[in-house]
Amino acid sequence: MEFSCPFGIAEKLLREKEYPSEPDKETEVDGKVLVLSGLRVYLPRFSVTVHEGIFCNRTDGRLQPEYSVTAIADRASGALLYDEEGGFTECVYHWQEEKFTLAQIEAQMCIVEGIEVREHDNTMQAARSRRNR
Repeated sequence: MEFSCPFGIAEKLLREKEYPSEPDKETEVDGKVLVLSGLRVYLPRFSVTVHEGIFCNRTDGRLQPEYSVTAIADRASGALLYDEEGGFTECVYHWQEEKFTLAQIEAQMCIVEGIEVREHDNTMQAARSRRNR
């Protein structure tokens, strides 16, 4: 399952309801572990996905959270392009070096992805296949 909405309300919608999601993804950045949410918001205009993330240290094999960020990843490669402590809109605004107003970024249509449909304790991925991206 996925749904479209204006980017300016995507973060609010994700916080209002708990969606079963794809597993979180771990990646190493400057010696820390960045855990990216399996829920992601695709912004077609910029060909990026926006995630909630948490920077962690690994201590005795366990992740210890340090701080939360919004992370922007390249749609095609998945490479981390930018992260900051702040909301989705502000993060894209700063990443784009203020080339667009906040209102213009909020008005961009986006697609919330990574939501799973759960039926009878089984999990079925309902997002588009990776070949269609």
